[in-house]
Amino acid sequence: MLGGKFKEFAEEAQKNPTRASATMMVKVSGGAMEMVAEDNANKRYTVKETKTGKLTTIYWSEKTSAPEENAAATASSVVVVVVVASRK
Repeated sequence: MLGGKFKEFAEEAQKNPTRASATMMVKVSGGAMEMVAEDNANKRYTVKETKTGKLTTIYWSEKTSAPEENAAATASSVVVVVVVASRK
């Protein structure tokens, strides 16, 4: 079961690591987060904490060549961004 989910994440991360990170945040939150906006062209994805309504946007940073997030994490809200390096 978990192996299939990880394989699915790894395949998605190869194509679009930013979307894969946002999607994984939603999946592992156990319903505490939901995806509220997806912009595939600009690689920007916004998730919302269902309890607080706090929005976090994950986006692709050209500077670091990795996904980043724009919301400051608080003691009650920690955002984890998973980065998978692409194989060439």
